[in-house]
Amino acid sequence: MTADVMTTLRQALEAGCFGHSLPAELDARLMNGELELPLERLGFDSLAWMEFCISVELNTGRELTPVMVTEMALLSDVAGWLGNDGNRP
Repeated sequence: MTADVMTTLRQALEAGCFGHSLPAELDARLMNGELELPLERLGFDSLAWMEFCISVELNTGRELTPVMVTEMALLSDVAGWLGNDGNRP
């Protein structure tokens, strides 16, 4: 995973947490490059997912919609999409 993808993913997750620090477990996983985390475990509601998607678009110029996220199961799926120039997984 490239540093750009990890940075974008971290920024989007922070946006989903409304600017608060990431939960310690999630932060540790990101630091170790462990992305096999089910998205449902993030505990994001619909507004948090919207913030997540807006952050991705602002940082990459590519549109990621909440509907697209619902088609993904793991954080690694989102990272893969980010590393794949925004094409669907």
